[in-house]
Amino acid sequence: MPEQPNDEEEPRFDFTRRSFLGNSGLAGGAMMLAGQAIETARGEDGDRRPSQSESGGDVGVDEEGLEFFDIPQARLVQAMAARIMPSDEVGPGAVELGVVYFIDEQLNSEYGVAADWYMEKPFVNRYDGAKPNQGWQSRLTPAEVYENALEWIEEYTSQRYGKSFLDLSDEQKDEVLQALDDNEVDTFRSIQPEEFFRLIRFNTIEGMYCDPMYDGNRNMDGWRMKRFPGSPGALGSYRDLIDRGEFIRIPPRDVEDDVESLGVESGSESSEAAQSSHRHGPRYELDDGPDEDDEGHHERGGGDSGDGHDDGSGDSDGEGGGH
Repeated sequence: MPEQPNDEEEPRFDFTRRSFLGNSGLAGGAMMLAGQAIETARGEDGDRRPSQSESGGDVGVDEEGLEFFDIPQARLVQAMAARIMPSDEVGPGAVELGVVYFIDEQLNSEYGVAADWYMEKPFVNRYDGAKPNQGWQSRLTPAEVYENALEWIEEYTSQRYGKSFLDLSDEQKDEVLQALDDNEVDTFRSIQPEEFFRLIRFNTIEGMYCDPMYDGNRNMDGWRMKRFPGSPGALGSYRDLIDRGEFIRIPPRDVEDDVESLGVESGSESSEAAQSSHRHGPRYELDDGPDEDDEGHHERGGGDSGDGHDDGSGDSDGEGGGH
């Protein structure tokens, strides 16, 4: 499998969330200039949703919410996402924001089977210079990549550590993820380890900042962490606010809010897709957020699967939630 297109300035894998949150441009100028107030969010019982450290590393998954993964696969994906974007003093991480359900839904959609991508020959077995606009270069679909990679990761950790990835310490999990990024996991066969790492990292960031209708970004807490107001709704856009030269606090709203404001009946398909209430857990208590063309390759039409999802072939930094 080819390495997803990348430039020479791609940094090594870094687990520092604060650096990512402070420097990323996930929503462009509107996010920075027209953010919303960070709200203290609590569940009905008044208790903050536990962070990964408080819950002892628990990565339990609700079987009712799964469409593609089985429970072992979902637990493994969630454990990896939890180390890629862990919770900390800045705010919730991948577990609290329901990233595993976002990835699960995407792999069960047209994105998972690359339905709208160009998936004909020639394919390449390893990245050797493809450009981002040349799209996905593998014969495997994203769903197939996940299915194979999860099996090979378990094989690798069994050989190296004598246990499942789920049973490793946080430090050991980080070692495995770094080995994936460095292309040093020798149990991978038809795809390159680095390709899977780039894919799951990209999908994790997407799941943290997508519209909640896609089953990630629970309660819009990913947006609250970035002070992003979400859908402009009745405002139409934030153009009139951006030029004010001051920080503007706007409560976040999602597509479901827009559906309700337009008077769409609750039984409609769009309304049902927007709710997914069984996956929306209690809100996380947040602080004020961060302070601040080569041979063998050809153009592939995999840039958009119709749901706002990138093909995953580009650099994931600054691309959270393509929806």
